[in-house]
Amino acid sequence: MVTLHEVLKQAEMEGVAIGHFNVSDLVTLKAVFESASYQNVPVIVGASEGERQFLGARQIAAMVRSLREEYDFPVFLNADHEPQNDIQNGDSGKNKSASN
Repeated sequence: MVTLHEVLKQAEMEGVAIGHFNVSDLVTLKAVFESASYQNVPVIVGASEGERQFLGARQIAAMVRSLREEYDFPVFLNADHEPQNDIQNGDSGKNKSASN
């Protein structure tokens, strides 16, 4: 499987962009994935803090990984929306409740 670094390097050489779409549920994730797959273009998905609280950080990561592995297709998760304090504390949102 191709890495995100390789995809970005290839895109830069070809002068093209890689789409990034925020997803808020499995339906949106599947729609983004199926569209990218149909067009045969790599794609990056992301989830805001609220979306991660709703979906679960581990759950969204598992869904993206599952699609990538099952279909051998370059779909990647952008984790840059993670609050810096959570990253520094090693939290990654796992200690937040959905009601916060």
